[in-house]
Amino acid sequence: MATTDIHAIKQTVGVALSYITKDKVEEKVKDDIADSINYAINDKTGEVTYKTISSFLNCIDSGNPVKTFRTMRDMFGREEMEHGNKKTKDGKPVIAWHLIQSFEGNVDPRIANEIGVKLAKEMFPNFPVVVSTHTNTENTHNHIMICAWDLNGKKWNQCNENYRQIRYASDKLCDEYGLSVLENTREQKLIKWEDKDGVTRYYEPTDRKNELLRKREVGEVSTDDVNSYRNTIPYEVATAKKLSNVEAVKQAIDSALPYATSYEHLLMMLREQGFSIKDKKKNGDWLAHIVFQPPTAEKGVRDNSIDKESNFYSRENLTKQIEQNNAERDKGKADVQSVPYFGSYEYGKIDVQSINDNFRSVLMQSGEKKVVERGQAEKSIIRDIKKSDLELAGLYDTSTLTFMIEREKQARKSGQRKSQPKERTAMLISQIHDSFENLSFIEQKQIYSYEQINNTVKNLWNQYNACLTKISEAEGMIERLESVSNAPKMLFEIRARMEANKENPEYLVEQYHEDLKLAKSCADAIQKYQLKDKDSVVALQEKVEKYKEQVQRLQNVLTTFRSELSAYNRCVSTLERIDSESGNSFEAVFADYNKITREAEEEASKKEQERNKKKGFER
Repeated sequence: MATTDIHAIKQTVGVALSYITKDKVEEKVKDDIADSINYAINDKTGEVTYKTISSFLNCIDSGNPVKTFRTMRDMFGREEMEHGNKKTKDGKPVIAWHLIQSFEGNVDPRIANEIGVKLAKEMFPNFPVVVSTHTNTENTHNHIMICAWDLNGKKWNQCNENYRQIRYASDKLCDEYGLSVLENTREQKLIKWEDKDGVTRYYEPTDRKNELLRKREVGEVSTDDVNSYRNTIPYEVATAKKLSNVEAVKQAIDSALPYATSYEHLLMMLREQGFSIKDKKKNGDWLAHIVFQPPTAEKGVRDNSIDKESNFYSRENLTKQIEQNNAERDKGKADVQSVPYFGSYEYGKIDVQSINDNFRSVLMQSGEKKVVERGQAEKSIIRDIKKSDLELAGLYDTSTLTFMIEREKQARKSGQRKSQPKERTAMLISQIHDSFENLSFIEQKQIYSYEQINNTVKNLWNQYNACLTKISEAEGMIERLESVSNAPKMLFEIRARMEANKENPEYLVEQYHEDLKLAKSCADAIQKYQLKDKDSVVALQEKVEKYKEQVQRLQNVLTTFRSELSAYNRCVSTLERIDSESGNSFEAVFADYNKITREAEEEASKKEQERNKKKGFER
């Protein structure tokens, strides 16, 4: 079997790397040194030197891995080094991770090192890694040192899930090599899959993650959606108001309960909001008490502690409440089984007044129709459409109204739609068209509440601005690498100039020292990036091209985000107008939306200005 343990390195990466890569010396000879262990005995002192096997992944200089680790720290961790890291208890940034993989007994060190290298390639494919195998103890073991940043500047996040994935991958490799595996680790049964780039990944098979992975494979959601669940209203509420764990759990359950169709569905919605939930035993049976841990908390809350008097939040009572809610919905649906299905909402071709205010018919993939309850946003839009339609019907006969609707439709198709029509008639027709477009959008996105819109838009903006940061980082790498790729040519030209002017007094006084500094800078860059020959320069230029391709991909992602955000803006504009005209009480929600949008746009504008400023310097 192999056991694993991992801890952070914050200051002593040089000392740690020196320790793991050096041979180990013992003063006394052990009586039972195995044949599989690489060692040498000093005849005079009796000391035993245990040979260390080391492998290097993604390191600039395998002879000096410290150089690689410090270079990555200087390139990507400068801000953390200067300002500290709020995520660590002592505020010091993590610059490397030290993973220990220990095997049962004296495993052949070559095999152990091979397993360690495969583990590193699976779990840290883009990171500088050193794998050193030691045999100076009763158990052969690997010291695996991982740089905190990968080659693109992305920092590795250590969490319990990642640690479980490491253990699982380690056990799978032991299985492949015929070594025993810890049964309790085996029972975790993590799922192995390959992402769009062919990189091996693992995840715990929860209902939520299985569904997200399925949607991702068929292109229904982006890959980033798997990790976007922390950007939620309950999370923001808990953060802003500093709710107790009990109140945060209670508020989240109360918010999700009306929309839950089963207890499992309720748990799935809470997990999507960032909750960690302990609900079942390893054999699949329910725990006596479910534990809910809010995304902002370090400890969980048992269901019997949420409301001790009524015990309303127990699994049994919540299940009963959900069944009652389902029964009430089903009772309402019994009267609306004839709800018509609208493949599209085209004003003038459908009977507006026949649209059901509370339910809609959904066409399933099987061809069957299913009736579902509308969300509050849908209901508001439909009521507004009906009101405007009745007003128009009272003003015009059918033929005149049909003509006006058709004229509006053609204007929209030709791009001549008026954003602010002056005539009330034109305004009403335009509003109905807008409302139908947004009704389709809401149905497609399965939006049930105004808060959900805020939640989604905030997440989209977070991803948008994160994408801008990645573009800026990639462009910075392009600038640095392009400068480095020109270093050999510049060094040749500088040395030629220095040689040609070595007896020129004017040159020696005015230019020699500047050229000397520039030559040293070029030589350092050549050594740092190992630009030994033409092939190494070509390899560096290829890396530049990959970064350029990355920038282009990210630009395309930005375009998608902008389109999505524009659609939500149009939807919110319609809902805000309806809310204002009807006198509903959603002002606070729209105020939050405007705040989210304004702050995110300011952040995006700042990032764009910084990018343009850097580009200006390049020119």
